[in-house]
Amino acid sequence: MHKCIRGKEKGQTRQRILPGERNHMERDGQDRQMKTAIILARMYGIFETLHPVAFRKNEAVVALIEQWTEEYLHMEKETGNEPDLTKFFEEKSRTIS
Repeated sequence: MHKCIRGKEKGQTRQRILPGERNHMERDGQDRQMKTAIILARMYGIFETLHPVAFRKNEAVVALIEQWTEEYLHMEKETGNEPDLTKFFEEKSRTIS
């Protein structure tokens, strides 16, 4: 947790991240990114199976999923709440040819 500590001047406070907390926060962010990418990749695979989609090399699909993941997590960060991932994918899938 955050621990408030006093600044040099009376009345100033700042938050200090305790040892190990930064790694925990980074790990949580990486976990969130990985989970989102996995879900989007699975959705893409299902979409690819159900709809006629032009062949893409694996590297192109990975790049696309990375881009979508970053975009989704950015939306989440901007709004402060979790957007509907299914709706997000449906919107993005319209651009798949």
